[in-house]
Amino acid sequence: MHCFLWAVAVALCGLAVWLASAEAADGCPRGAPESFSPACAQDDTPIDGYWQWGYWVPGLVRVRSQFLELPLVYGGRAVWYAPGVMEATAEARGLSLLAYVDGVASMSCADLGLPLWIDRGFGYEGPFLVVDCPQLDDIYSVVVHREEAIEVGWRTAEEWGIQSGGWEVRVSRVLPTLPNRIKQIRLRDWFLERAEFYPRVESLTLDPRPIFRAPSTWRLYGEWITFEAPTWQAWEHGR
Repeated sequence: MHCFLWAVAVALCGLAVWLASAEAADGCPRGAPESFSPACAQDDTPIDGYWQWGYWVPGLVRVRSQFLELPLVYGGRAVWYAPGVMEATAEARGLSLLAYVDGVASMSCADLGLPLWIDRGFGYEGPFLVVDCPQLDDIYSVVVHREEAIEVGWRTAEEWGIQSGGWEVRVSRVLPTLPNRIKQIRLRDWFLERAEFYPRVESLTLDPRPIFRAPSTWRLYGEWITFEAPTWQAWEHGR
């Protein structure tokens, strides 16, 4: 009897070890949420949250969170673009850097075309021209996880002396004679209070009828053509 119980105990221990190794093999414990680790990600739907650069992002921010009006003076990290990328971005957007120290990427797309000044502890430098901003599915990780406040061009990074992790800076959206009178805000905390996400679940009811607003006039091959409203019978017969 004792031998039988001993055999059962050994078998149960073996089963437990096997289950633990099976969970460790794919890196995701059974029943764990997607946010537990990248191995637990179920799909590529960003609205439900997603992993990016080793960070968990709780959802897809709304477009208006990509165009927030940032504080007048805010702090965070500054990192840099690869050689030539900032200049190429400015050219692609039709922006000239001739009157500016360099181009920069702001954490709000509402700043495109506007000047900024940067202080890394030695006084303000600038003006820099905003020529870029994070794309929608990057902005949360960039601002919250990486705690970035600005991204500078390679030329500026070389002048500053490239260092691992970038620089802790203060960014001003107003002339540098004023920022000392304005309270500095940590951009990460400010953004977390205002970021909005698209709803995780949305119901959609499709109308089976064709979506067409007539009459509609289009220019095709240099000729203006007006399309009248099709009849339901014609739609059913493919005409």
